[in-house]
Amino acid sequence: MTSQPSFERIETELQPESSPTPPAKADDSSRGRAFPVYLHAFTRALTKSLGVSALGLAVLLLLIPVSTAFIPGKSIFDENYTHNQMQYRFYYESLTGVILAAVIAFGAALAVVLFRFMLVKRSSDTYFAQGITRVKQFGLRLLIGVLMLAIVLFIPIMVSLMMNVSAFSGLGYANIAISGAGYMYSGFLIMGIAAFCITALICCMVGTITEAVFFSLLALGAPSIVLYGANSLMKQLLFGNSFGFSASTGTVEVGASLLDKLSGFNPVLFFYQAAKDYCAQYTRFDGFVQPPMHIPLLLAWVAASAAIAALGIWALSKRKAEIAGVSGTNRILGTASTFLLPLFGFAVVLEYGTDMGTGYSILAASLTFIVFFLITELIQKNGSRGLSRGILKLPFGLGVVLVAVVILVTGGFGYSTRIPKIDRIASVQMSYAGSPNYLDGQVGGVSTGGSYYVMSNYTFTTQSDLKTITELHQKLIDGGKGKLALDRENFTDTTVPYDIIVNYTLTNGSHLTRYYDRTKFSVLSDFLALDKTEAVEKQTRRTITGTTESQYWAAGAFRNGLVYLANSNYTNPRQVILSDSQRKELLGHIADDVEAQSLEDRYFPKDQALGIIMFTQDGGQESLKFGYRLENSIIYLTPSFKDTLKYLQDTGLYPYLENTEEIESITLQAYDPYVGMNKSKDPKSPFFLGYIADNDREFIQTKDFGANPIVSDPSKMDELAPLLKNDYYMSGGGYLACVKLKNKNLYVYKFLPAADAPAYLADAGEHQH
Repeated sequence: MTSQPSFERIETELQPESSPTPPAKADDSSRGRAFPVYLHAFTRALTKSLGVSALGLAVLLLLIPVSTAFIPGKSIFDENYTHNQMQYRFYYESLTGVILAAVIAFGAALAVVLFRFMLVKRSSDTYFAQGITRVKQFGLRLLIGVLMLAIVLFIPIMVSLMMNVSAFSGLGYANIAISGAGYMYSGFLIMGIAAFCITALICCMVGTITEAVFFSLLALGAPSIVLYGANSLMKQLLFGNSFGFSASTGTVEVGASLLDKLSGFNPVLFFYQAAKDYCAQYTRFDGFVQPPMHIPLLLAWVAASAAIAALGIWALSKRKAEIAGVSGTNRILGTASTFLLPLFGFAVVLEYGTDMGTGYSILAASLTFIVFFLITELIQKNGSRGLSRGILKLPFGLGVVLVAVVILVTGGFGYSTRIPKIDRIASVQMSYAGSPNYLDGQVGGVSTGGSYYVMSNYTFTTQSDLKTITELHQKLIDGGKGKLALDRENFTDTTVPYDIIVNYTLTNGSHLTRYYDRTKFSVLSDFLALDKTEAVEKQTRRTITGTTESQYWAAGAFRNGLVYLANSNYTNPRQVILSDSQRKELLGHIADDVEAQSLEDRYFPKDQALGIIMFTQDGGQESLKFGYRLENSIIYLTPSFKDTLKYLQDTGLYPYLENTEEIESITLQAYDPYVGMNKSKDPKSPFFLGYIADNDREFIQTKDFGANPIVSDPSKMDELAPLLKNDYYMSGGGYLACVKLKNKNLYVYKFLPAADAPAYLADAGEHQH
């Protein structure tokens, strides 16, 4: 009973308003008794984090400062490597992804170590009986986690910064390096804290360490899995989709993937691009401008991490102590994993199984979904018990994915068929499928032997041009996504690989981009109409006459290239030396003739070429094979080049075009884009351009089986020779021709259009004529 008088005395002392000191003493006494408990808990948790922190520090020291200065031949102290152009480098650039993965793994591992106490039955009872509230338990470990992340990340970045200051301060780059280091450190720290908070939340929701690790990895990867899965379905099934595609040349990104576009919302990717941009800086001469620091994004992730931590506190406050050591207690995470992993499997099989065809790849992907679902359910149910109830979720999950498949295959609610109205279009960029001999600007491509492929875009703004573009776009849509195979009934309906980008800029400033990786020959033939648009005609004249600023591709060849004349069999090429005024006059005549040329004359000439003029920036012997090269431009002089031919006659150069060669034999191979066993998915230009070789096996496509017909009868050769074309658009089919010249080890490759081919060539069994 001694406590009662004491209680009354305290109450009596509290009554006077003028003496508030005793309650403060009581609070001080309570805090004094609690402080050792908090200190003990803090120290113990801190001690447990030292092992994983030491390991994280060792890994990051190896990845950051060691890669900065100690890789032979790539050290920042090696002037032969930096060339006095490097301003700083915190680590070797190609290690960006590895370093970010290490930061995320360290943050997650730190959280598992610090919150492990609630996942083991014995330690859970002990910690919850310490007299520290759950909120404060969480707060103590959050504080330790942030502290250890801050220290462990600071040390390697600071060491790297000091080395950079030592290496480049004499060049005046110290301030740039310091600001870059501050940004990198902030980004890494916030990314590590986000991973820590997500893992801490998961630890508060599950019952075992295994579940904590598994579900934390799943939670961190969930945005990537969902976005990758969605993008994979769109790439394979949505006709016209541009997300996640690069052109086949590898030089043009058509559209960023959903992962890239939405990386700011992804805990493992939000700082990836910034880390790539700011890990090193160089003095640039290509116009590259360092992107701005995305401070608002970092602040947003600070706020997101705080919100996730608050959810973790709430989850911990609601957590039942008895679930420690017990698996399968969180249905939300279990259900999420049951569908996320099968979705990932579905997307991977769909993306890499396209060779099977759309139908078979969807079937294979669906089977993969079912297998992944069953495996995940079996693991979560610790065997077959309970699987019968869990399997009831399978039709729902797979059904959702298959509904998405149907939506995408049928056009994505109008995505595939949408063409803006002309009055809403400010400009359009569209891929060009015509002659490469007049291209200028951003051109990418490859050329090997007689085969080549180039890619270039033109920008169109006038009303007449926009009308042409929208009509061509509609033809692309109508052509559909056909199977990459020869159409034996109608050659022009054959679908072939080809990169076509249509990028609308609308009057409201927004963009609408569509990408097509294939189309029919008939559609490519329709695309030749671009040559008669105002934009292409204007650019073609400027390219030929040398009034562009470009020093590359055709523009550079016309302006500065060597000039060669040759006959239609490319024999005895002669270099012609022209004064500036003579070159200007010649190019003016060529420009006038090209502008006056009809599409029929340019791409489907009725007459054989009288000779050629080649402009080349590559003076080596390779150019004298006359196969198309990005550095060359070749003019095939048909009778439609009236002004140019008259200029050659007036200047005495016309005799160089005379052809006196005799033909020994002609080998023919039917043009079939899929003639080989290993059908190539790489696009090739259907605009044939002639070339020469020293053997008869240099056709633009390799035929694996069967002999080619050889024509050696003089009368038949006399009939065929005038029909062979040096340049021709092959959309209507025909024959690749190898002409063996008499008394020369020289083979001339030309094209025989199907419309001109003699009837006897249709006999596939006839090989000698």
